[in-house]
Amino acid sequence: MPRTARTASGGAVYHVLNRGNGLRRVFRKPGDYLAFTNLLVAAQERAAVEVFAFCLMPKHWHLLLRPEGDGDLAA
Repeated sequence: MPRTARTASGGAVYHVLNRGNGLRRVFRKPGDYLAFTNLLVAAQERAAVEVFAFCLMPKHWHLLLRPEGDGDLAA
């Protein structure tokens, strides 16, 4: 049975992270890091989310961000 979707309140600060499946690498070459940061900038322009910090490592990444409105985190 699927879990209930979490609510994401606007104005709250969230720590978002993602890991590669089976601890595999997410970023394989230097250009992958640049591509991710470019996607992050593009997403920030589309959704009202303030990015405070991010950390990219070969097997996972972390974001510290604050969505402006309710539901903006999912957007």
